[in-house]
Amino acid sequence: MKKIKRHRFVINLPSTLLLFLIKERVLSKFISNTVDFFSGKGKGFILIPDLAESYFEWESTKEGHKYWEDLINKYYEQYDE
Repeated sequence: MKKIKRHRFVINLPSTLLLFLIKERVLSKFISNTVDFFSGKGKGFILIPDLAESYFEWESTKEGHKYWEDLINKYYEQYDE
């Protein structure tokens, strides 16, 4: 089931965010954190947020808030959503 959620999530990511995460080599971490977040909330589906910082709670990941904040700020600098 987790594999299906990962696949559904990847194909619905905005293309600029997907390409950015691949380029930064963090796609797998990003997807894992998002799937874990939504699974923990008891949701049977993945909601695709409008904002890159809304996919999961940064502070609850092993990477931490600062890691994701810096990465998403870099994304917005490059793609200016």
